[in-house]
Amino acid sequence: MGITTIHLFLNKIFCEKEVKEDVVILKRMACATFLWLIGAEIIMVFQVYPTKEFLDELQRGMGQTPLIRICVTIFLLYVVGSLVRREMDNRRNDFFWRMWSMLWGYGHRKELRLDTAWHIAHSTGEKESVLAKNIMKVENLIDNFIFDALPTTVRVLFTSIGVWFVGWQFGVLALTTVSLFVLVLIRNEKQMTPLRESFRKQMKRIERDGSELTQNWRTLKQFGIEETQSDEHRKLLITHYEDERWRHRKYTGYLIRQEHVVSCSRIAMYLTVAWIFISAHEIGTAVLAIMWMERVYSNMYRLSDFQRHLNEGSEACKELVELLSIVPEIKQPISPTLSKERRGRIEFKNVSFSYPDGKQGALQGINLVVKPHSTIAIVGRSGGGKTTLGSLLMREYDPTEGAIFIDGIDLRSIDYNTYRQRDISVVSQDVQLFDASIRENIRMVRNDAPEGYEEVVARRAHAEEFILSFPDGYETMIGEDGIRLSGGQRLAIARAFYRDPKILILDEATSSLDAISQEHVQKAIDQAMSYRACTIFVIAHRFSTIMNADLVVVLNDGRIEAVGTHEELARMDGMYRQLRDLEMRGVLS
Repeated sequence: MGITTIHLFLNKIFCEKEVKEDVVILKRMACATFLWLIGAEIIMVFQVYPTKEFLDELQRGMGQTPLIRICVTIFLLYVVGSLVRREMDNRRNDFFWRMWSMLWGYGHRKELRLDTAWHIAHSTGEKESVLAKNIMKVENLIDNFIFDALPTTVRVLFTSIGVWFVGWQFGVLALTTVSLFVLVLIRNEKQMTPLRESFRKQMKRIERDGSELTQNWRTLKQFGIEETQSDEHRKLLITHYEDERWRHRKYTGYLIRQEHVVSCSRIAMYLTVAWIFISAHEIGTAVLAIMWMERVYSNMYRLSDFQRHLNEGSEACKELVELLSIVPEIKQPISPTLSKERRGRIEFKNVSFSYPDGKQGALQGINLVVKPHSTIAIVGRSGGGKTTLGSLLMREYDPTEGAIFIDGIDLRSIDYNTYRQRDISVVSQDVQLFDASIRENIRMVRNDAPEGYEEVVARRAHAEEFILSFPDGYETMIGEDGIRLSGGQRLAIARAFYRDPKILILDEATSSLDAISQEHVQKAIDQAMSYRACTIFVIAHRFSTIMNADLVVVLNDGRIEAVGTHEELARMDGMYRQLRDLEMRGVLS
């Protein structure tokens, strides 16, 4: 089962066109390294043979010259062996890190390509666990298999062959020991598999819980529940500790069985040496037999360790195969098209949508035409479908029914990577900034902009004064998740402007801001509207944000209730007027 899972994983990875070049290089590196490794193992097996000759010559009293010759041979064998092992270790290190870069690079790329729905359904801790821990286990498995298990097998094979020439009794003993050890090993691993499975499930839960504590530290502190949540997490850890004590005792019991096989074989080996060689006064041959048999015994445990890596690696491969086998629902069209006009005309034609759980954010029968370079505001109660409409426009999801047309082309027929890179930008309520400088955060969304353009868009976003208030200005390091920076909304708008999109979505861009920050952001939005450089979608519940919109669409339970200008809707009885009156009375803010 484990070998099948690993084979499936390797096929999934090595058959991908994106890693074809890396795979060719890895195969070449692995073959070269393995040849050096075989050479090192052969030298290690026969390094002990001159010791036999030395002891035999010493016992016979043949003189100093043969002894000196043997000593020189021993020295040369160890020097050559060390040089070969060093070259093998260097090549093994190169192979490991090349494989590491391929697996991590492809793994992250594959994960980022998955649908928005998958990312929402899985916590950060789960995603980190799937990639980080499982890829590391697979790396260790491949590394151990090629450069540990196979060499160990070769070492045991050559040594076992060697002891046949010392005496057939040792050959039989070596063969019997290896066979019994492998049988015990297989039996032990069958019993250990469910224990490892329970361990893995517990660790995933602990890692997920720990990741949530780390990620939501601010909320825990704000509510003063960090001690309570820490206690709950500690209960999980104590439960895991108690279970692991029991699992480890079972595991050590299995190891004792393997020890018994080796111990009994050692007793038999020493009795055989005493029986065969002592009476014949062949001390050198006796030492050689003991050293080679000890090589066999010591490598038994290395095979046992590889069996553990094999089981852990197969479990990791299973999870990675499940991840790599996910087919995103949002698919790239076979023959994608792009509009050459890039005007920003948008049409929703009988669009309906429901999330996979069928409960939230549903849209029903949306028909709407948005003129190029106009500003359209989307308002409504929370959960009415406003953000969902923006998500469909970003093509994070596809409509359940109907279609969205961008400049006359069905959005599902457009190359969505190019569409997101070139044609559309979004500024959401939850701004995500990177642990980099302000300049790098603005420039990261486009690589062909002229030098200094980030400063131009910062002025347009009314963010330059804010940026220059820092001693390092544009080179100010933001910190993880922008934790050192208030006013990230203005940087997000500057970053969106830097793209020069034909469609700009502002999703509750001012909802979490104080009055002063909102004023700065509102100026940036108003300026963007006045430029008429792109089509702007404003999703908001603050009416000050949408006063200057060309068109306001009111959504009620996923349906369009009304369409008009701010003045027209304010004069009509309906949800728009109700929401505006609530805001004026301070109920909404």
